[in-house]
This record gives sequence, structure tokens and C-alpha cells, in this order.
Amino acid sequence: MNQRVQLAKYQARLERVLDHIQDHLDEPLDLNDLAEIACFSPFHFHRVYRAVMQETVTETVRRLRLHRACGDLIANKLPIADVATRAGYGSVEAFNRAFRKAYDMPPGEYRAKQIDQACPLKPYSSLKDDDMYNVTIGEVPSVRIAAIAHKGSYMGIGKAFEKVYIWAMSNGLTPGPDTRAIGVYYDDPESVKESDLRSHAGFSISEDLDIGKTQNCDAIEMVDLKGGRAATLEHVGPYAELERAYNWFYRTWLMEQNYELADLPPFEEYINDPKTIPPQELITKINVMLK
Repeated sequence: MNQRVQLAKYQARLERVLDHIQDHLDEPLDLNDLAEIACFSPFHFHRVYRAVMQETVTETVRRLRLHRACGDLIANKLPIADVATRAGYGSVEAFNRAFRKAYDMPPGEYRAKQIDQACPLKPYSSLKDDDMYNVTIGEVPSVRIAAIAHKGSYMGIGKAFEKVYIWAMSNGLTPGPDTRAIGVYYDDPESVKESDLRSHAGFSISEDLDIGKTQNCDAIEMVDLKGGRAATLEHVGPYAELERAYNWFYRTWLMEQNYELADLPPFEEYINDPKTIPPQELITKINVMLK
């Protein structure tokens, strides 16, 4: 049996594990229980998961919990002790060490920094260099993506990306250096109820790929993103901070420009891999199409 057929067999089983991890981040996650959910022997589950996902289960859980903690520190006023508990740490000290290792600063300093940078309404002309982002105007190529729809908090779109990745692996479409990882966001999270937010997570594919002929493709949609003139904002840092970049773009930068926005949703392109790159070094390009 070749690798592709084997991966196709494992796809649904690993997706069940990812769903369980995402839906139970607040609870202790037992590796034997996850093996049972995947219908694997505990002796083999960990190796299969690591081979496909390119990280261990423990690394997945730690990464997702810290990502959510980052969002908690930005978006709400939970005491750091509560954020630490929610992230699965038994003490603030242990949480501080883990967070500092991932984000290059302790959580208290990170929260203070976000509050200090959070005001998006000051005049563009009064902004300091460190308040601003790099925005370029240029041509963005059209792209077709194989995607999975996600509904709910944009912070949770990672689940959809993981599922698309497993589908691609099981069909011999392993993302390579020329593959574009893209998230499409249709709603304003300040205007639409969190549970109703709509998005797509996907990877670029060949125009002539017939998704219907691939295995385990029921949840996969083909989404065509029209290219053209765009304003592209480059954000460096954790994904949890992207909403601040959007606020700055729409409320500050755009108000000083003469550009008209096209009737197309913004989309993000993720330049490096959150499994291998520290959060502070993640590069995201936000593309807003122009008329």
C-alpha cells in the first residue's frame, strides 16, 4: 500500500483528533484517549500523528493553547493567573516561562505593549514609525485555493487549515515552496456576532485540478480569488495581533488615501509556518483589493 492511500485511510481519524483537541483545550488531554478517538493503538498513534502533522500532539496542544492565551491577553481583561490556568499551566511562573520562550517577553509585558499600541484612531500624520505598518500598492495574481469553510471566531480557523493540510497530504498534494497558504475573511469581527463570522482556509492549487476526483474531498471547496490591484499590508508577529493591523489599515491609513476598495473580501497570505517559526517572526500579508 503506497503512502498516499495510507494517508487517505488515516485522514478522517486524524481529523477527529484535531477536532477533539480544538474543542477541549480547557481540559486535560490524555494521549491514550486521543489514540482511542483515532482508532489507533497507543503504541503507534503518536508516531503516525507526528509523521503526518510534523509535530507531536503535545507540541500541537502547547502551540494552540499559547495562541489562544495570546488572544486572551489582547482581547480581554482576564487576570494573568486565569489566562495561565486556561492555557493548561499549573502556575503563573510556568506560564510566564513558556510564554516568554514563545513570544520573547512575559505575558504581563506583552499585554501592556498591546494596550499601548491599541489606539487606531489617532491621525495618520501623528503616528510614530513603530505604530505603522508597511503598505504597498501593486498587482496581486489571481489564485485558486482548495479550502474548507470555517464559521466562528477567526482565532479558531487553524482547525480548518489543519484539515486542508491532511487532505492535501492524503492526495499527494503536499504543500511545497510555491504553495500559497491563504485565509479569506468575509465579515468584520466588530460588527458581526463571533459565532456568525465566515471564513475559508486553504492552499493554492493548480487551475486544472479536479477536486471531485480526489479522495475524502466532501468538505473541500474550490475558491477562486480574483487578482488585480491591491493594497498589501505586511504584518510581522503573532496571528492574534492581526486585528490591530486591520483596524490601523481601515481607520487610519485608508482615511489618508484616495483609493476605492473593490467589492471583494480581504485575504491573508501566510508566508512562513507557525509550526516551525516563533510567533514573533510570523509574516502575514493582508491583501485588500482596490478598484
